[in-house]
Amino acid sequence: MRCSSICGRRFKVDWKHVYFSGFSGGARASSSSGQAFPGMCAGLILIGASYAGQVPPPKDQAIFYLTGQTDMNKNEVTGAYEKAKAAGRKCQFILHPGGHEWGRPEDHEAAIRWLVQETGGTKEPEKKKP
Repeated sequence: MRCSSICGRRFKVDWKHVYFSGFSGGARASSSSGQAFPGMCAGLILIGASYAGQVPPPKDQAIFYLTGQTDMNKNEVTGAYEKAKAAGRKCQFILHPGGHEWGRPEDHEAAIRWLVQETGGTKEPEKKKP
């Protein structure tokens, strides 16, 4: 049974605001998961790596790239960002001053704010029925 059918019955899930994210190999795994489960992922935050050598995620998934100035994967990440931007997909990029690391908390906050904006904005909470 797919997670979407289980989650859809047990939990109220706003699929426009489900994002996959990871660091380094976790970024690659998140990208692969976005490809494998396109209807369950609205966007990706790829930190310190991208989908090098893999098929890019579906074009309707917004991607936020984050990498360090001295990260060993910097060229991979910046190259993926430039290709995504040239292809006209929703994407954003931050280069933090560190190396192969998670980056600054404010960069992660910016990534989440950007994804929320790009995937439909904030949603008013539903009022409970009496």
